[in-house]
Amino acid sequence: MKSLISIFIISIFGLTVSSQTADEHYSKGVIHYEAGNYEQAVASFNKAIKQEPDDANAYYNRSQAYFYLGNFLSSVEDLSKVIKFKPDDAQAYYLRGWSKFHLTQFQSALVDYDKCLKLDPSYVDAYFQKGSTLMALNYNKEAIAVFSTYIGVLPFDADAYYNRGLAYNLDKQFQAAVDDFTKALEMGIDNTNVQFNRGCSRIELKDYEGAISDLNFVLSISPKELGAVHYRGMAKYLSGDLAGGCEDWRKAVDMGSLDAMQQLRGLCD
Repeated sequence: MKSLISIFIISIFGLTVSSQTADEHYSKGVIHYEAGNYEQAVASFNKAIKQEPDDANAYYNRSQAYFYLGNFLSSVEDLSKVIKFKPDDAQAYYLRGWSKFHLTQFQSALVDYDKCLKLDPSYVDAYFQKGSTLMALNYNKEAIAVFSTYIGVLPFDADAYYNRGLAYNLDKQFQAAVDDFTKALEMGIDNTNVQFNRGCSRIELKDYEGAISDLNFVLSISPKELGAVHYRGMAKYLSGDLAGGCEDWRKAVDMGSLDAMQQLRGLCD
């Protein structure tokens, strides 16, 4: 899934309201929002909405302030009001789907992404988030297809290759996963999770040397990464380095891994 999405705050310019007071509160809300002062933005939009309860733009922008405050339920409620006023607004459906995703309302989020794409098939971000939501539901083949559609439009998005790689991995298509993780790395993605997951996929492909190389890289950046220690132990053990594997599992046990403890007891002296 992407770590950042594009949120468009509606400009104060061109706003037509009957109340100057509502206009002033709305303008202050936009200023607070753009400065990252989301609580103050909500307070200002509240005042604008009190003056103009049918102003879709105020609900729209308040929903995004709520989103960044982690109040996803209120964000959904405001976006539902926007959709009531503007039922053909593709972006409102997209953003409501993204808020629902954070509420783990995955099926409902998919409905919103599909509605967004029906209204605007060129809204490519909806494909990305739909793919992430399908993965959350373990619909991995469907997620692969959606990410492939996204990549067809934006072929230079490293995050898309990484996420599709995750879906391939979950679908046990390990070589395809390795290929996508490698593509993401070649495109300069800065995320050690890529090497970690490629290492895990390489274990499944019995490429133990490649897996150890990937996991060594992860540990060079994050020496206390428990999963990397555990899986490097697995790669070492399966490659024939029994002592090295057991050594890593002992480290993982010291770090609190119950899985490594089971392997240590079952496979090591």
